[in-house]
Amino acid sequence: MELKSYFESTDGTGILSTADSNGNVDAAIYSRPLFLEDKIAFIMRDRLGPRI
Repeated sequence: MELKSYFESTDGTGILSTADSNGNVDAAIYSRPLFLEDKIAFIMRDRLGPRI
């Protein structure tokens, strides 16, 4: 199954996590990824509470 097919047929919330060079992790809640012609896009949801 391709990623596009998976995300179009699955419900859920996207969480994007990153880490800096010191290993500090940060995470943000996003929508499910959107697949454009040759790109993947995330739309940030309204901030409903404290950062994760």
